[in-house]
Amino acid sequence: MKPRRTVVYVAGFNFYYGALKGTPWKWLDPLALFQRTLAPENEIVKIRYFTARVQDTPSDPEVSTRQDTYIRAVTEHCPLVEFHLDSLWLDEAERRAAELESGKVTAIPGDEVFSRIEAKYKKKK
Repeated sequence: MKPRRTVVYVAGFNFYYGALKGTPWKWLDPLALFQRTLAPENEIVKIRYFTARVQDTPSDPEVSTRQDTYIRAVTEHCPLVEFHLDSLWLDEAERRAAELESGKVTAIPGDEVFSRIEAKYKKKK
């Protein structure tokens, strides 16, 4: 089968709070994660990671330092990961909506993605 060039879009806030917070997996390799969870015919050409800058608080005065360190480490380790901070969210959402509406790209239904992930993990057990 011909490889399917794939760009992965990550909503950093949702990803962290939905999958990582409270787990030991905060320093993960996004490329390795998506290579393991996407179908083999997907050739990842870029990972676009959208997030907002975190703000230090009195209860966690080093949170922004940890975020900067993570972004720097991932960027150095994997050039396919491209971080987008703050205001680029709206521009990217509008661009992606236009691509979908024009037919330039085809969305993969979420149910299909999650079914593939579930099947892959069931095989490993």
